[in-house]
Amino acid sequence: MILIDLYFACLASAKSFVGIYSLDLYDELMECLLNQENLSPEISLILNNVLLNNVDLVLRFHRESLMKRIIIKSDTIMTSVHDFQRRPVLSLVEWKYYLQFKKDFLAAQKSYSNAILFANLIGDTYLENKLKEEWELDTTT
Repeated sequence: MILIDLYFACLASAKSFVGIYSLDLYDELMECLLNQENLSPEISLILNNVLLNNVDLVLRFHRESLMKRIIIKSDTIMTSVHDFQRRPVLSLVEWKYYLQFKKDFLAAQKSYSNAILFANLIGDTYLENKLKEEWELDTTT
């Protein structure tokens, strides 16, 4: 999975999406990741990181169905392994989903509030400030 994460990093900087960087291959890899089941807690955490680390590609390629599945999968993983450190990031992903794909400002605002709440709960003021900056960028452009 870490190699797939590296591949996605390379894909993000690709000049064109052909050959090894084709969108078909991207879609296949995302399907494989999202269909993973019965993983150990350690591997589940890695999967969650890979999914959340690469949401920018989902947004860039306008893959609404993948975005929704990432949100569901990430929430399932966090709940099953009781790891809520990345919960603010998932809430950020949710608000981007609502803004970009659903055009639902109120739902996005609720996800933003949840992101700030979870950042406060884990005591991460740096993350809280970054979330506020990102919200400002997303809602003023």
